[in-house]
Amino acid sequence: IPSREVRGAEAMAGIMETYTPFVDPSILTNPQLLFITLVYGLVLFKASGLISDGSELLLLVPAFAGIVGSVVLPVLGAVPDGMMVLFSGLGNDAQTQVAVGVGALAGSTIMLLTMPWFLAIMGGRVSIGPNGEPQYKRPANTSNPNWQKLDPPGTFHLCKTGVRVGPLIKKNARFMVLTSFLFLIIQFPSSYEERVYPKCPGSAKECRLQSDSERIYSLIGAVACAALFMLYLYVQYRQSEEETQKKATDKVVAAIRANEVTLAGVMKPLLQEHQQEPTSSGMAEPLMPKNSKVRKILEDTLRPFFAYYDRDKNGSIDQIEFQFIMHDLGEKGQNIKSLFADADSDNSGVIEFREFVELIWKHMGKKAARPSWGRTSSKEAGDVPAMQPPPDDDDDDLEADESDEDEMPEDLVDLSPAEQQRRIKMRALWLMGSGTILVLLFSDPAVDVLGQWGKNLGISPFYVSFVLAPFASNASELVAAYSYALKKTSSTMTIALSTLEGAACMNNTFCLGIFYFVVYIKKLYWSFTAETVTIVVVQLLMATQAVRKVHTLLNGLCVLMIYPASIAMVWILENICGLD
Repeated sequence: IPSREVRGAEAMAGIMETYTPFVDPSILTNPQLLFITLVYGLVLFKASGLISDGSELLLLVPAFAGIVGSVVLPVLGAVPDGMMVLFSGLGNDAQTQVAVGVGALAGSTIMLLTMPWFLAIMGGRVSIGPNGEPQYKRPANTSNPNWQKLDPPGTFHLCKTGVRVGPLIKKNARFMVLTSFLFLIIQFPSSYEERVYPKCPGSAKECRLQSDSERIYSLIGAVACAALFMLYLYVQYRQSEEETQKKATDKVVAAIRANEVTLAGVMKPLLQEHQQEPTSSGMAEPLMPKNSKVRKILEDTLRPFFAYYDRDKNGSIDQIEFQFIMHDLGEKGQNIKSLFADADSDNSGVIEFREFVELIWKHMGKKAARPSWGRTSSKEAGDVPAMQPPPDDDDDDLEADESDEDEMPEDLVDLSPAEQQRRIKMRALWLMGSGTILVLLFSDPAVDVLGQWGKNLGISPFYVSFVLAPFASNASELVAAYSYALKKTSSTMTIALSTLEGAACMNNTFCLGIFYFVVYIKKLYWSFTAETVTIVVVQLLMATQAVRKVHTLLNGLCVLMIYPASIAMVWILENICGLD
C-alpha cells in the first residue's frame, strides 16, 4: 500500500498533468518534438535578451551603474543555466535527467569560452605592425590619407591581424582556473568510492551506498561555491569602482592635454576635500593623504605628467627637467633650487615618482592655503600655460570610451531627470522580471524536451543539451561580445573577453553550487568524471591563451577548435577510457 507521502505526490502529479500548459514530450513525434524544441529555445533566447536589456538600462541609473556589469549582469546571465541545472535534478528520474543539467552547464561554459572568443577576435581584429603590435593608431610614418585599422579592409590574414587586450584578461583567467577546481571537491572522493562500489550503477544498493558516502562532499562543494561566488562578486565590484575612477581620471588627463585645465586646477578639488592638519606653528601643513583611494587618484592623475617631464625616460626627474615643472606651476628664480632640495628626500640628485607626487601635493597645498588661490579660475596656474604631455598608446581607447557612453532611450529624452530615472527603473524591473519569470516557466519543460531527444536518438541527453542548450540560454552573451569587439579598440576587446571569463566563473560558482545542492538534496551519486575532466582541461587551456597580450586570428581559430574537440574528449573518456 503506498504511503501517504507517495499518494500525495501522485495526486499532485496528476493535478499538474491536468492543468499544465506544456505538452508531455514523450507522446510527440520527432517533427512535433523539433517544433516544440524551437519554440522553447526561442522563448529562452528572448528571456535571456530581456534580462540583458533590463540590466543594461540600469547603467543609466547612477546608483546602480557601478554594479551592473560586475554583479547584476553576471548573476542574471547565469539564471537560465542555473534553472536548467536545478530543474533537471528535481524530477522522479533525477539521476538520469540531471545529465541534461550537466550538459547545459558544460556546454555553456565551453561554448562561451570558445565560440564568442573567436568571434570577438575576428570582429575586433586590426592589422598587426612589423613590431608585432596591433595598429590601433595611425603610424607616425604613414602618408596614406585613407589609413584604416584593418588594412586592407576585410583581410583575414591569420598571423598579421589580431587584437590587443589589457591585463584584466590575465587576472580574470587566474580566478577562472581557481573556480574550476571546485569541480574536484567531489570528483576525487567519487573516484575512490567508485572502486569501493564497482557494481554501481548496476546495483541499486551500491549506488545508494556510494551516494551516501559522497553526500558530505557535495555539501562541502555547495558551501565552497557559495563562498567563491560571493568573493567573485566582491572582487568584480571593487574592479568596477576602480574602472569608474580610471575613466574619471582619464577625462581629467584629457582635459589637461587639451590645455583646458592645469595641474593646479586638477589638484584644487583634491586639496579642498583633504583635511589639512595644523602644525605646531599654527600653519596648515599639506600632508600626503592617508586614504589609499585619494592617493591612488592623485598618482593616476600625475603619472602621465611625470612620464612627460622625464624626457630622458630614466624613471626620474633631474634638475633641468624639474625647471620645466616649476615653469608650468609659475615658479621662478632661486625658489626652484630650494624646492628641488626639499623634494629630493634621499639626496640622490634626482626626483623619483613617489617624491614627485609628494612635491606636487605639498607645493599645491601651500598655494591652496593662500586666500587668493581659491578665487582663480580652474585653468590658472601662475601666469604660464601648462605644458601638454604626449598622448598615450591608448588615446584611441579614451576617445572611444567617451563617444560610446550609454544613450538615453529616445522616448525618455524630453522628460525631466527625475522622471527619466523613475521610468528607467520601472522599465528595467519589468524587463528583468519578465525575463526571469519566462526562464523559470520554460526551463523545466525544456529539460524534458532535451531528455526526450536523447531517448529518441539513442544517445545521452548530455550531448543534446551540450550542443543545443547554450545557444538558447547564452546567445545574448555571444552577440554582446561580438558587438563590443566591432568597436575595434583595445579597451572594448578587454571588456568583451573579460565578460566571457566572468560567465565561466559564474558557471563554476553559481550554477555548480546549484548542482551540488541538487546532488545533496536528491542523494545522487556522482557519475560525471568525463565531463568534469573536460571542463577543467578546457579552462586550463583557455588560461594559457589568456596570458597573451596580443591575440592573432590564428589564436582565435585554435580556440574555436576547442569546442568540437571538447565533445570528442567527453566521448573518448567515456567510451574508450571507460570513465563514467
